Amino acid sequence: MNRICLAAALSTILASGAVHAQFGDLLKNAITNAATNAATSAAAHATTNAVNGAIREATSPSAPAPAPASPAAPSPARPATGTAPEAAWEQVPASAARPGCESTRKRKPLPPLGPRPANFPAALWPTEPACAYGFEDYDFTGGKEQARAFEQAGRVACSECAGGFSHDANAQGKLAVSGGLTKRFLEMLVTMQPGEQIAWQGARYRGAITLTGELPIGEFPCRQFRWTLTNKADVVMAERDGLYCIWKYRSDDPVWHKVL
Repeated sequence: MNRICLAAALSTILASGAVHAQFGDLLKNAITNAATNAATSAAAHATTNAVNGAIREATSPSAPAPAPASPAAPSPARPATGTAPEAAWEQVPASAARPGCESTRKRKPLPPLGPRPANFPAALWPTEPACAYGFEDYDFTGGKEQARAFEQAGRVACSECAGGFSHDANAQGKLAVSGGLTKRFLEMLVTMQPGEQIAWQGARYRGAITLTGELPIGEFPCRQFRWTLTNKADVVMAERDGLYCIWKYRSDDPVWHKVL
């Protein structure tokens, strides 16, 4: 509006010839400056509207929410010790932890066991193959050799025994005297309390089994035992470690199995 009024005034003054030439120049400059200021103001106003519009669009409820950032992959943590592996511990997917191992809907590799816990008996810790798919894939050769030596130590001459020998290390045969020996003996071991002991008397040696721990092997709950044979003077003549664990093998549900 100011620009239009000034232009009209200039036209009138110049037409009348009553204005000094220097005053005319000043008036021209004023008109030019007014026009420039008006254009600058309009541009600034347009920019402000554009910025405000962008802010309103971003904060409007109808605006799409920004995509959430992808969470970082969790780091594996060692399972806590106890009667069963900790359910909440984070694991690296088995297929990723064991590259090169076959993985199908029914057959998936187990995660690596990692190092043996310091308080886990060395004879009971398995050697694992490159690809393990079930508990039965673990190798307990060391513990089996120890168990065979213990059984041999408990084989003593007995004139009143069948075959001329008493198997004093055979706890199952000495303790489960009534039907269903294997099942009955298993129930005795898996219901023991930590530190509890069961004992039997052989022809020469007294045998005992003590529950020493309840540490898992990987994702499998296990119980550790100490077997001993002592003579009449309570001197330990032979000893070994024992192991029972829960896993699924030819059954619908995981159950306790004798390992060693």
